[in-house]
Amino acid sequence: MSEADHPVRCGEHGSTPATYVCRHLHQGYGCGFHAVHEDVAEDPWPDAWCDRCEATLEADGEWTEENSPDLALVCTHCYELIRHRNRQIPEPIRPGQLSVNETEYAELSVAAFEWCQRQREKAIARWAFDQKAHWYFDRDADMMRFYDDNRGAAVLADAVIVGSFSTRSNTWAWVWGNSAYSAEDQGKVDPVRVFGEIRGIRRLSDAHWKADEVDAWEMAQLAAYLLGAEAVYRAPYEHMQVFMLLRRFRLES
Repeated sequence: MSEADHPVRCGEHGSTPATYVCRHLHQGYGCGFHAVHEDVAEDPWPDAWCDRCEATLEADGEWTEENSPDLALVCTHCYELIRHRNRQIPEPIRPGQLSVNETEYAELSVAAFEWCQRQREKAIARWAFDQKAHWYFDRDADMMRFYDDNRGAAVLADAVIVGSFSTRSNTWAWVWGNSAYSAEDQGKVDPVRVFGEIRGIRRLSDAHWKADEVDAWEMAQLAAYLLGAEAVYRAPYEHMQVFMLLRRFRLES
């Protein structure tokens, strides 16, 4: 239950009443949303948990010291965002579904591909970043710059690295499985990992695995579909192909 007399200090939203959610809701996307009750008048921010924790509760009948979920303390504003984010379950996944068969996974992949195609077409029509001769990734600013030599303004976009494909070892590695990236970088893609955990999709939750380039594009497109992006981009670095999501295109001033 939220505790008005025990406020939590949020770095983004300031001081609000404290409430709790399971770690899956805190980190994830599309994980389902269950609460102690739905009586907004009694408490608009009741303790909440995901589909997988709900399955545990239904199987055991009650929370115990052994089966209680790991909880995260959040402010009420973060709680609202978490509730909205986790109630959005992408088709064909159904609320409460904890495993995905091959047909359903294929449908999810096709939906992600088609969504990414529409997003990319809109971004290209407006920004024509694909027509620029060069690109540069500013690692410190997490920003892509697309430009021509001495002609026209460069196009900028915020970039989030989701993973990389090695042509040498034929493996895909999510950003959270690569120690070269910071905890902040890894955390930006955490919702994809947690979605994979909740829905039983090993490709989304295993840090690295044998793959080909088609698999790599598929992972990046699924990440874009779940996290929201204006485009997926592949940046080649010798034998590594780094996949990133692009957002907030604009012209360089």
